[in-house]
Amino acid sequence: EVHSIQLATLPENASWTVELLQDDHLYGTVPIRLSATLPNGSTRRYTTTASVSVWEEVPVATTAIAPGQPVVEEMARIPLERLRGETPVEPGGNWRATVSMGKGQPITANRVEPWPTALRGQNVQLVAQAGNLTIAAPGRLEQDAWIGKTVRVYNLATQAFLTGTYEADGKVRVGRQP
Repeated sequence: EVHSIQLATLPENASWTVELLQDDHLYGTVPIRLSATLPNGSTRRYTTTASVSVWEEVPVATTAIAPGQPVVEEMARIPLERLRGETPVEPGGNWRATVSMGKGQPITANRVEPWPTALRGQNVQLVAQAGNLTIAAPGRLEQDAWIGKTVRVYNLATQAFLTGTYEADGKVRVGRQP
C-alpha cells in the first residue's frame, strides 16, 4: 500500500510505473522513481519518497498466551514492520510459547518452540551400551525432551542425575555411544 507520495502535482490520465530505489528498504518512507507516460506519448520522471506498507499473511495468536502454553493460531494480514525483522513460523505447527504473547501478535521463531516430544517428569527407559552389552534402567525426565536432543534425566535405580540423548519410544541413551 502506498499511503502518500511526496509530490505537489501529478499529471492526470498518465500511465505510471514505480521503481524502488533501494532493494533492502521496502516499507516506511521509501525512495522511489515514478515514470509517467502521458497520452501524447511523452514521458516524465520523478524521484521522490513515498510512505509504503507491505502486508503479509502470517500466523498470529488467537488469544493471550503465557510462556510454556500451547499456541493456538489463525492467519492474519499484517504489515511487515510489525515483524521487526523476525521470521514467522510455518502455519499449522505444534508450537508452545517461550515468551508471553498477546492476542493478534505474530507467531515468530524467537517467540515459540516446537512442542516437546516428552515432558518433564515423564518416566523413560535409560539405555547404556558397551559393545554387545546393553543395560536398561528406569529413569525420569528432569526437563522437556525432543528426539535427538540432549536431556537431563534421573536414574531411579542408582538415584543419580545423568544426561543423554532422547530417542523415540521414551528411551534415553546415556553413557558413551558405540
